[in-house]
Amino acid sequence: MQEKESRERDPSPASREQMVQISRRIDWRFLLPDGFLGRVGCLAPANKDLLTALQYFSDSLTILSSHEPGDAGMGNAEVFDLAVIPATAVTALEVITTMLKPGGYLYWEVRRSNRRKGGAKGAGKSFSRLAHVRRYAEYLRGLGFEDIAIHWHRPGFANCKEFIPLPALRSEEKAALRYAFSRGQSGLAGRLKLLAGRAALISGLLPRLVPCFSVVARKL
Repeated sequence: MQEKESRERDPSPASREQMVQISRRIDWRFLLPDGFLGRVGCLAPANKDLLTALQYFSDSLTILSSHEPGDAGMGNAEVFDLAVIPATAVTALEVITTMLKPGGYLYWEVRRSNRRKGGAKGAGKSFSRLAHVRRYAEYLRGLGFEDIAIHWHRPGFANCKEFIPLPALRSEEKAALRYAFSRGQSGLAGRLKLLAGRAALISGLLPRLVPCFSVVARKL
């Protein structure tokens, strides 16, 4: 992995409305203890909207390339407060974690459709398309992470309207999921999705079927 590009915050002006739209792509920052991004390393490739938001709201943004994993961490050990692995990137967790400061946070996006292409694959580790979300938490604990939280981004990463906790499906998390599926949906397609979601919740399959979720974890 090589450092591809480092950017300071973009000084170009943006209207209040533009800033609101930009910030929505990283509403997940409120899943962090204080929402502070600090020095960020983001694994390429990443969508423009995510990079723009990170550039505006971080102290600095470094785009990391995974094309040459043999150079992983050279000169970059433990420099980032936050490491971001977008859903568009091929995961190299063991590598990028060496670049996080102790106490730094990992934000990892997982999209189910990417799994056959390696989108949910770390160096020496891959996950099946129907892996329970707890598998991701167990894997990160083995890499030296704690305070792990997993959230379903509903309906997706770029247009997320709510974060639904998934980690171990404890009683309070089940209550949150029931709430998410208790509200009305307009149109036939919406009602069918609502029924399918309720069935997945009751059967216990939901943690294996959610289409996109994030994992936030703190490095020891």
